[in-house]
Order: sequence, then structure tokens, then C-alpha cells
Amino acid sequence: MVLSVVAVAAMGEAAQAARTFYIDYTEGADTNSGEKATPWKRHPYMQGFAGQYEAQPGDTFVFKGGVTWPGECFGLVIRQGGTPEAPTVYTVDKTWHVGATWSRPVFDMERKKIVENRPVYFADASNVVFEGFEIKNQRIWGSNCWSWGGISVTGSTNITVRNCHIHSWYVAEPTVTADHEFGGVFSASSTGTVVEGCEIHGGEVDGFAGKYSGTGIRNAGITRNCTVYDVPNGLLGGGTVDGCEFHHIYTSYDSDDNVVTPPNGRHANGVYLFGEAVFRNNYIHDVLAPGAPILFPAAGWNKANATALIYNNVIRGNIHINGDGAAPGNQATWHIYNNTIGGGSTNNAIVASRKNDNALGHVFIRNNIMVTPGSYPAGVNLGQPVADLVIDNNVYYAPSPTNRVSGEPCVLQLSWLTPSRYNLAGSQALGYNGQSFLSPVALDVDYEPSSASDPGVDRGVNLSAFLTTDKNGAPRPQGSAFDIGAYEYQPPVVTVLGWSVRLQHGATAVATEASDGYVEPRRDGLRTVAFACSAALDPATISTAAVALTNGQGTDLSARIQSVTLSEPHIARVVLDGPLPDGATYTFSVRETVRGVGDKPLAGAMVVRLVARCGDVDSDGAVTEKDIQLIREAAGAASLPSLSRHDVDCSGEITAADMLLVRQQLPPAAP
Repeated sequence: MVLSVVAVAAMGEAAQAARTFYIDYTEGADTNSGEKATPWKRHPYMQGFAGQYEAQPGDTFVFKGGVTWPGECFGLVIRQGGTPEAPTVYTVDKTWHVGATWSRPVFDMERKKIVENRPVYFADASNVVFEGFEIKNQRIWGSNCWSWGGISVTGSTNITVRNCHIHSWYVAEPTVTADHEFGGVFSASSTGTVVEGCEIHGGEVDGFAGKYSGTGIRNAGITRNCTVYDVPNGLLGGGTVDGCEFHHIYTSYDSDDNVVTPPNGRHANGVYLFGEAVFRNNYIHDVLAPGAPILFPAAGWNKANATALIYNNVIRGNIHINGDGAAPGNQATWHIYNNTIGGGSTNNAIVASRKNDNALGHVFIRNNIMVTPGSYPAGVNLGQPVADLVIDNNVYYAPSPTNRVSGEPCVLQLSWLTPSRYNLAGSQALGYNGQSFLSPVALDVDYEPSSASDPGVDRGVNLSAFLTTDKNGAPRPQGSAFDIGAYEYQPPVVTVLGWSVRLQHGATAVATEASDGYVEPRRDGLRTVAFACSAALDPATISTAAVALTNGQGTDLSARIQSVTLSEPHIARVVLDGPLPDGATYTFSVRETVRGVGDKPLAGAMVVRLVARCGDVDSDGAVTEKDIQLIREAAGAASLPSLSRHDVDCSGEITAADMLLVRQQLPPAAP
């Protein structure tokens, strides 16, 4: 039977019901209906599909766990997707599998040539989710392998790749050039591509002992919670990279040891960032290729005035600020904040080799721990000039007796100045490192503060305009100021910092701080509350049983709690089944069963009393003409957080309707 793929007309999309099709190579048949009991053998876009299928937004395809699809089925060339509201989904069902336990469905290329050379190829197909697969043994051959990822995205937007294992691609011919062009996930610069929760790794190239090939991830818009290893290039591109681990980066086979193919550049990088980028909460280690940059941000690439924001990372090695492509007078910007950098034999935690004579626009280096135990250390060593340079609130640890300046460790080297080397006091005389200091104790790059007296605790500058949590998701600051480095000091208990009332004012969600005894003047105000903590809470302890609710008479109203969820790792949101009645006092209590991550007990503002008194804008204990006057004075203003108490009806504006509502709450006049 011939494959029939027909796009559904846009006018009929809304009327189409979502459909689910099941696929099992071992037991299925393409002439089946695609239902769970009668699955297809292949997906309609696989090679050799012999059934019929009409594409429809919202279609879901479930592949049976533990089943292998051989190379003859590939490439899976996807040219039809869904819509933003109804994406097409390629997924798994962990209750549907062969064997005793579930494992990923396997796409095995068997080292054979396949159609389009890409195992999974999104070609002009947008709005697709692809999750839960293993892809292996892709054959790399010929002299042009541009975009040959295990998963490739070209001409497509809003593609999400999640929880996939892509590995063991095979370089069949040593004439393959520029091995940064293939590997795990390749996206042709689509900012809408999301790669999340994936494990990606290569292997040694046959005939080149100790040499590897490919790039883990290239040009995704968002890369989150991925692990990449056994490649010469961990990640190339920009966008947001969050919560990932890159390790065991080796020399490429496409190097000067390969006499068939001369080197083509970009052949060993932990992470190479081009242009606009956010790099946060990541761990880079074991970059073993000699001379390879560990983290290589090029905010001025191709004459761009882009911004690289780099924070909360642990980097074994250094950050190499890359001036490649920077134009004269550029405004390219590097923000390097709250990282822990160095270790091993590192000489320079932050370095910039001179690429040209064009000064870099702006470089800000603050709140970093720099561990430089190498033989000739200088914490910051900039060969490329910088027009606007800020260095402060850093901790330096450089135990080597060499490269001393007046007997003190060299913390700063600026090649465009004479002299070029400075100890801490010398750098302070230049206007840098005013609040920086040398660590009084030995440090390594895996340092996390374990007591309030440890180096860097409460010594950082407030950078809340850029970051509000540490690498582990704990709020910053925990104490009186930001801690320096990737981690905030975590006390042995998690403190409940305070409560808030959450209300919608028109189109705006408003959180109002609510200390003990807080009076809620808005109609139906006590419906949703939240409590914020000093560190992340254990999600397993968050449920409707996490909070107790009583009224002023001690009556237990906890059954009215509809849900308790984490809106952020450290904030629990409590939603009731409806607003609490007016004119009464209520007590919310966090139960002792709630724990912080790491089984830490809670302390602090565990209990809060809230009063529902509609119209009492000034919280004086009664509704009076004064409350109406306060609303009259604010009339016409938008219901901003500072004036939200005056918007009694929560319309989003302060109007006469609010005054009328309060007037209705006034006590009857005396006869």
C-alpha cells in the first residue's frame, strides 16, 4: 500500500480531535490501524512505511519501549509538524514495553548509509516534541557532513528534544572534514529548538586511538539539564545553556595527526559560545585535549554587539574571553558572575588572548572564586584590551611561590599596561578588586561553603538584576549579602522567610507581603497564599497535607486546602477551594513534615495569622470613611503592587466601584 500524507486544511484544525498512534517494529504491521492493540511497524515518515496516514496537528506517536528499529527504516524525515497549540508528539509510554522493565525505543543505524544521512531529520516541520529515544551507530562518511546530527533541525521552529540518548556515531572514512559539523543534536540556528535532559556521547574514531569526533549539541536555542561527553566539542552555539554537564573532551581525529584531512578549526572545545548567550548552573570538567578552551564565549563574534551572561558555573579550567570577530568600537559585553573557576594546574581563571587590536566593549568580573594552583598563576590575565572593565568582589587562591609581585600573588595581568602584573594591592590602586581578597584557607574548584565563616560568605555584591539563586537553586542571598562563588552557604535548617497573599488584579498577578496579623481588605482576598523559604524545598513533602488551616475559634479548616504546589523551588503556593469568609481571623501553619532538600527541617515564620476584613484599607481594625478617602485619593491609578490594597474589587483599576464596595461595609449609622 502506498504512503499517503495529507496536511489537514487550517480551517479544519480546531475541529480535529487529538489522536494517538502506536508503533512496534517487532509485532506491528503498517497495514494495521495504529491502535495499541494493532500497532504500526514503522512511523509513516520512516523509510518503507506501507500504510496510510493523514497528518493532523496534535497527533501523538508512541513507540514501544525496548524495541529496536533497524537502519533500513531511516532516516525518519519529518516534514509535517503541528501548531503551537497542538504540537505533534513523538513519545513513549513506560507501561508499554518488551521485557521486565521499560527501556528506551532504539533507533539503530547499524553503521549503514541511510536516506538523508540523518537518523531523525526535522526538515521544515515546526511545533514538534520528540522525547524518550535512543539513537546510535549513525554512519558519517564523505567530505561534507554539514548538519548530520543524530537529530537534525533545519528550516523548523519550536522543536523540543527531550530525554534522548544519542551516541556512538561512526566515522567511516578519514576524509570527513570539519568534524564539528555532525554529532548529537544539530540545529541550524533555530532559537526555538529546545534540547532537554539528553545524554550525548561519541567514541574513539577507528584507526585514531585516543581521538574522538563530533559535537554534542550545536545551535540550540535552549539547552537544559543535558550531559555531554567523549567528544571534541561539547557545545557550539549560543542561546541559554542551563544545568548541564560537559566532560571528557578529547582531541579530534581531524587534527594534524590526520594527514588525509588538514585541520579545519574548532576541533576541541568544552563549550564555544557565539554571540548572545546565557550560560548558567553548569559543570565543565576533564577537558583533556591539550590547549582546548574550557569555556570560550565570543560575544563580539561576527562584529556583533551581543551579551554573554555567565553565572553559577563550576568550571575546572578557565573562562577564555574570545575577541574573535570583534569590530572596532564594539559594545560586546561579558558578565561573569558567581562562578567557581580553576583547580588542577590552572594558571589563569579568566583569560583573554589577543585576537586583534579592537578593545572589547564591556567585561564585568564579580563574585567569582578563582583557584589557580598552576606554576605561574594570575587570576585574571587579559591580553585583549577592554574599554570598560570592572573586577571586584572576587576571592583569589594562588598558592604557587612563582609569579609573585612584591612577594604577593599576582591576581591581575593586563597586557596593555606597563607594568602589566599586579598583586591585590596594586590592582586596587588601579581601581579594581576594591572588595576582593585572598583566601585565608586552601580552596579547590569543588569548594562549597559549609559554615558562616567560610571564605566568600556574605562578601559578594548584590547582583539580583542578573541572578537570584545559586547553582543548586537556593535563593540569593541567604544571609546579609550575596555569597561569592557558585554556591550560597546553606544553614542546617531552611528558614520560612515570610508569607504573601496572591491575587489577580485584572490581567496582573500581584503578590502582597503578609506578616503575622496582616489584614486583607480586598473582596474575596484570602483564596491563595504562599510562603517563601531560604532554600529549595523537597517536592516529595509538598502536598495538601503540608499546611494546616484553622479559624479564630480553632476550628480545623484544612479540608478547604485544594492544592499546595511549588511555584519555584523555594516557594510553596497554597490554593483554597474558595475565598475565606469575611470578618474573621485565620491561621496558616506549615507542618513539620515539610522538609528542605537534603531532609533539612524548617524554622522561621512557620505560622501566620491573617485577617479577612473587606474594606479595611488602612488596617486599623475597622472599616471607616478614612478607608474610602484613601481610595478616592488613589482613584484613576492602575492597581500596581503598592496600591493593590486600594483596588478592593481587584478589577485592575482604582475606581468609584471600589469606594462603593467599601461604603457597603461601613457599620450602620447610629439611630
